[in-house]
Amino acid sequence: MTINREEQRQYDRLSPSYFAILHDPYRKVYYRFATLPQSLEEFKNNVSQHPAVVILDENFKKIGQSILPKDKGLQFHTMMVGEDGLYINQVPFEENKMVFAIYSLTSKSN
Repeated sequence: MTINREEQRQYDRLSPSYFAILHDPYRKVYYRFATLPQSLEEFKNNVSQHPAVVILDENFKKIGQSILPKDKGLQFHTMMVGEDGLYINQVPFEENKMVFAIYSLTSKSN
């Protein structure tokens, strides 16, 4: 069976996709990065996929998930963890400048 390029692209966009895992030693968690699946309508209208972060405890048990904004120009190939939180590179407005969005982990109260 042969799958053409457009069928592969549709399959990729309609399915969840997981990629990097980062360890956060300050909060003793792991962050697993993903893109959420699109609806067929979103795919046909070429809407960007929603990025998400799955939060895992030290035993890799899922303890949370956060959907990140897709309109901030987040670049998931340049990320790091620091004392202040999770740093994700954003598309800069100025040349020769790196800009990071900082996300902090908070507890959800009942």
